[in-house]
Amino acid sequence: MTTPLVLDRAALERLRRIGGSALVRQMLGLFREGAAQRLAAARAAVVEGDRPALGRAAHALVSSAGNVGAAELLAVARAAEEAARAPDADMRPALARLEESIARLEGPLAAAEQEMAG
Repeated sequence: MTTPLVLDRAALERLRRIGGSALVRQMLGLFREGAAQRLAAARAAVVEGDRPALGRAAHALVSSAGNVGAAELLAVARAAEEAARAPDADMRPALARLEESIARLEGPLAAAEQEMAG
């Protein structure tokens, strides 16, 4: 199995061609803000044992990750959605993978933002 890219730069380049560097910066900013909110919601869901809430947070991450080419997070968030639907699954590993994937995005996101600013 192939490991997805942390951040698919080709996806960002497609966005840049559509709307310029300003659009990419805006999308990345919205992604960062939304990812932080969704991760907080996922943490709360796991603490509360709220499977539907984890599923909603993961689904939102799937959508936003796809928009900016965060391929690894997209795959991890899809797996978290599945874990949220499985009545016997421990949700904590899914949350840990979400946290790890989002943390791995920090460097590539910062580099992409810097590149688009110049």
